[in-house]
Amino acid sequence: MRGIEKDKLIVEQLRDLFSAEGGVSEIDAVCFVAQASLARLTPTQKYVFDSVLSIFGKDVAENIRILVTFADGKRPPVLEAINEADVPCPKTKEGLPVHFKFNNSALFAQNKSCAAESASGEDDEGDFDEMFWNMGIKSMRTFFTALNEMQTKNLTKKIHRDIWKSQFS
Repeated sequence: MRGIEKDKLIVEQLRDLFSAEGGVSEIDAVCFVAQASLARLTPTQKYVFDSVLSIFGKDVAENIRILVTFADGKRPPVLEAINEADVPCPKTKEGLPVHFKFNNSALFAQNKSCAAESASGEDDEGDFDEMFWNMGIKSMRTFFTALNEMQTKNLTKKIHRDIWKSQFS
């Protein structure tokens, strides 16, 4: 199973998790991961956004956060794509979705000695690795601080309302 069928299965599994007796009844954040360079969301991504949001309802919109991968120091084009797709989420002063940038390339960098880097001419690569590492640390700190300040959302009322509607409509 692949593509949209797999996405539908995942959405159903999420719905089951949040509506099952003894399942998850509260949520702190809904985080969407998106690649920085995307100029527009794919139909599949839009479907996933819409499907996941249908599970939680509009009251969770203020707890949606965008995690941007493959990010560099510039403004990620995917933020405009998220705005164009009308994804309900908090915005910055500039009108962009509240987001956190990550670039995990630093995690996979080879740790060489300074002498080895100088000899191979790879000093610049080390500078980029360090920049991405520091950007990731800063984003993690900022994200977890923001997460700590978010109001937890109770899902029980919404899930029960949806179950009642589906049974009696």
